[in-house]
Amino acid sequence: MDSATLDSPIAVMEGMRVIVTNDTLIEPKLHIASRDLSEGQLGMIVVHSAFLELRNVNVHVLSVSPSFVLIHGTNSELEFRNVEFVGPINGITMNDDSNGVCSWSSGALQLINCDTELRTTQFLRLSQGAINMKNGSLDIQTSSFVSNSASSSSFPSSRHNIHCSDEGTIMIGSLNGGDGSNGSSLWASIEDCAMNGDAAQPDSPLFVPQLDKEQSKSVVDTTTQQYTVSIVGSRLIPCGLFLKVFEIESDNTTDGKSVEFELNHTSSETSVTLIIKQEEIAALDQKKELRCRLMFGDNLRTSNWFKFSDAKPPKLKFSQTPLGKTLSWVLPLVLSILLLLVILLIIFLVWRRKRQPKQEEKTELVEGQERDDVLVKGDAVNDGMGETNNIVAVNQHKVETNNESKFSIPSTLHEEVVEVICMKDIDQKDIVETKFLASKETLFHRLHEAQDPKPINTQKFQKALTEQLLLVMQKMPTASILQNMNPHWVILGDDAEVHFKLVNDPTKIPSLGDKMHNPNGGDTQRWNPPEETEQKTESEQNPPANKEAGLVFRLGLLLWEIETGQVPYSEHDGLNAHCQIVLGVGLKIDAVENEALRELIEDCMQIEAKKRPTLQNVNDRLIKCFSPSGSEPTLSQQNNKAE
Repeated sequence: MDSATLDSPIAVMEGMRVIVTNDTLIEPKLHIASRDLSEGQLGMIVVHSAFLELRNVNVHVLSVSPSFVLIHGTNSELEFRNVEFVGPINGITMNDDSNGVCSWSSGALQLINCDTELRTTQFLRLSQGAINMKNGSLDIQTSSFVSNSASSSSFPSSRHNIHCSDEGTIMIGSLNGGDGSNGSSLWASIEDCAMNGDAAQPDSPLFVPQLDKEQSKSVVDTTTQQYTVSIVGSRLIPCGLFLKVFEIESDNTTDGKSVEFELNHTSSETSVTLIIKQEEIAALDQKKELRCRLMFGDNLRTSNWFKFSDAKPPKLKFSQTPLGKTLSWVLPLVLSILLLLVILLIIFLVWRRKRQPKQEEKTELVEGQERDDVLVKGDAVNDGMGETNNIVAVNQHKVETNNESKFSIPSTLHEEVVEVICMKDIDQKDIVETKFLASKETLFHRLHEAQDPKPINTQKFQKALTEQLLLVMQKMPTASILQNMNPHWVILGDDAEVHFKLVNDPTKIPSLGDKMHNPNGGDTQRWNPPEETEQKTESEQNPPANKEAGLVFRLGLLLWEIETGQVPYSEHDGLNAHCQIVLGVGLKIDAVENEALRELIEDCMQIEAKKRPTLQNVNDRLIKCFSPSGSEPTLSQQNNKAE
């Protein structure tokens, strides 16, 4: 029998061994013509867990259905020797669908976990694809794939020869012409499979594009600030195909820094147009020569290239730069926040202005009542002044002053009746606290405000100040002066006597730093040690271990102020002056001429509290700072020095 027609499927089931052959080898070969399948049929020849061999056979497929399957094999062994699988002459109608060009699942031979050998076998005009295999192995020797078109009108040169998936293995020993030979594309789609053999193309099994260097070009449009790239060639199939724009190095042969653009066109395999914006190649040095070439397969590239553009690159508008794009949304946000803050500030100022008259009226009533209470207490104290012999009388008068600093320091020039701490001589054992009325000058007034201050021995006063602080710390460890000392709280008596304001009510201490309620204390933050900040709680600001260290820091500031006659950080208000202390901005310590005293002040004003000396150590060192025979400058001389 020279020919036969299969009108219904043939099943080669488990354990069967079927050999279809023309042993005479006399032409013509045995012809098997295969027609269309009915719905639900796997293939014209179904092989399951069996062996099938075709030898010296020509199989002609009459069906033009794109889903037609000639042989469907599962877990079987297949051998094809001197066999031709030929599709219909007219083939399958071409269509515009390009989605199946790169990957497909159809094929005349559907092989699932089969071991297949091809010897001198040809696949011709099988438009649905020649072989589709999952797992298994395929051994190809002296065989060929010819004109197995993918039926795509957009990419007419594309072929469907082999599709492999699920860890299959393909061995191509040799090809007898057709696709894949003589440097042409094999058109094999490989997904998680291995391809080996002398005739294999593992780096680019699907296709190899060609670039026409002379026809391809790039043109820049300075108006739109973009490049129009025209790519001309053959087999420009959008299956892992990229245009690479790269810098050329000085040796004129090496590719430098590059940017790649994937080609996703769907219309033509011979001509592609790509639009590239200026910012997309901003990473490249456009002072160098830029070139283009195609990249495909497993990092393969075309040997031909063309120049990216000979024109000078267009200048980006500021709004197109990364900074301009960022500012385009940041600026409106910042302006909105500023506008909101301004509105809140206006609301606060209006509220404060309405509230201030009521607060001032309330304050006047409270101060009037306190003044009456103090005067009554003062009369009682004055009755015993002759017996205690511990009273200090100080007058603070309202005077005009011409002394000015860079920042307006709150003035102490007003009538004030205060209670002070007056300690007895250090040698007496019955050191007591005495409360009484006093009206004498504060240290701040004497240093910075008085027009004609009384001369005072500064060295004697510095010693007396330190000794009195020691007494207060020993006998009155809870006194407010130990935590809030500043020149507004220090009162000078006659002959360098030193006393301190007394505040028994702790609730009044915060108001001493408020300019509105207490002008004398409105600037007191400039004498705070760095460990005391507004953000800390009261317990954090004054732990017992740091109380003496904070007092020593304040004492160092006062020693510097007495010695130089200057207000610490006078160019700042109290809060910003304290910020200078926290930041470690030092005072003009060179203004202190006495070297020993200068070193003592520096030690007292150490930023770290644990590095400062104790108050007793300060007292001992202060005694050694002054030569008994040395001249002692007065406060008025110090004021002249500061001026």
